[in-house]
Amino acid sequence: MKVEALPGFETLDEGRWNALLGRAAHPSIFLSWQWQTAWTRAFLGGRPLHLLRVSDDAGTLAGLLPLYEESEGCAASWAALMSPTTST
Repeated sequence: MKVEALPGFETLDEGRWNALLGRAAHPSIFLSWQWQTAWTRAFLGGRPLHLLRVSDDAGTLAGLLPLYEESEGCAASWAALMSPTTST
């Protein structure tokens, strides 16, 4: 597994994001590209976004974790897309 920090949503396209969501054990509209980008535009308010991308050994997208800074030094998560093999 490889974890990479991405500078924002623009580095990952809608199709790949929603394809991962389609493989999730519990997909939700609230985890879709459309919802996440709209939420970010509406509520992030200039706070830095930190997007973590997880890929398997073959380079296939396995997970995403968008984070934002709630206050200095404190990160909050509003969504995580899990791989289809992850149980909750």
